[in-house]
Amino acid sequence: MAITIENREDHNVISCDDLALRLDAVDQSVALAEEHDDQHVIFDFLHAESINGIGALKRIHKQFKKNGKSCVVMVRESLMDDFEDDFPVVPTYQEALDFIEMEDIERQLGF
Repeated sequence: MAITIENREDHNVISCDDLALRLDAVDQSVALAEEHDDQHVIFDFLHAESINGIGALKRIHKQFKKNGKSCVVMVRESLMDDFEDDFPVVPTYQEALDFIEMEDIERQLGF
């Protein structure tokens, strides 16, 4: 299992290359995001064929949103149904960027 963080201009991309994303990998990814909570975060779990630990992702999403930052998860389309409808999960990097931009606009408008 390799978890990496890539610092971009206004966000971080945290990736994990596990095919079966276990709870410990999700927890490590979340801990890494918490260390860099001054920027938006995109979790890149596109390699995963299954994911355990969605609860930890929900928790970090709420934490980031409370702090005025966005948190979005990229997964294969086949895994999107594993997440609740109101959870920010997308199948592509561009859609993740679009989500962050939309949340920034909403924050600026006071929503």
